[in-house]
Amino acid sequence: MPIQDYGAVCDISVLTDQSSLKKAQGFFKNSGLYIPNPTYSWLSRSKLIEVRHQTVKYSLIKQLVEERIIYPTHLPELYDEISRQIMFNTDNNVALTDLRGLLLSAHLQLPILSFDSNLLERISKEIGILTIQKFETATNWLTVRNVLELYRELSYTSGKYFLKELENGKDFSKIIEKIAQTERENIKKIKNSIREINQEHDNSKTLQFHYLAWDITPSIIEYHEESILLPEVLQRVCERCIILRGLR
Repeated sequence: MPIQDYGAVCDISVLTDQSSLKKAQGFFKNSGLYIPNPTYSWLSRSKLIEVRHQTVKYSLIKQLVEERIIYPTHLPELYDEISRQIMFNTDNNVALTDLRGLLLSAHLQLPILSFDSNLLERISKEIGILTIQKFETATNWLTVRNVLELYRELSYTSGKYFLKELENGKDFSKIIEKIAQTERENIKKIKNSIREINQEHDNSKTLQFHYLAWDITPSIIEYHEESILLPEVLQRVCERCIILRGLR
């Protein structure tokens, strides 16, 4: 599974102007900022796109791609298909661009960086979203490494639970409650480690990190019922039920 060591996937709100992009770079210096390749392809064809009343210009993003600041990144066909299925299941009330960004971040196991505090609140009106844990921390590489370590462990644990419960039809909130209980000590350990690092390093740049679970199981249940995917592949798909949001 392609895991990046550092960086973030950019929500549309990060791509709207030079100021927002510079802010994003400040949080993740010397690391990658990623966008789904289908989004970049759409932008290159249209030259100007609008998502949730936010406009993105191709000329700006193209320049940053050439400077290797932004990386258009392959979104596996399976996740693009799931993105479309979620969009159809919500009667097109969630933008495909947003869904692709969220699934790319989960696939790379990196945070989805957003400057739009209402992004997931809007999505939660269509898709159930529950918070597992959240905290604010400096964005030096030591703290982010801990943040990502916890994210990856939560994803793996969650994938196993969701795969087991897909057939049983167990309530989504009950599964998340079980995951939070299972990972309680690990969460505590990581939070203490981050607290110690923050005390030792003076870093004024901070981000709020939210570990969230979004209920995309209605859009992936068919893969289980029809035995379309191998169990190990389906478990990785189930791991995408956990997302990490970086918000400022």
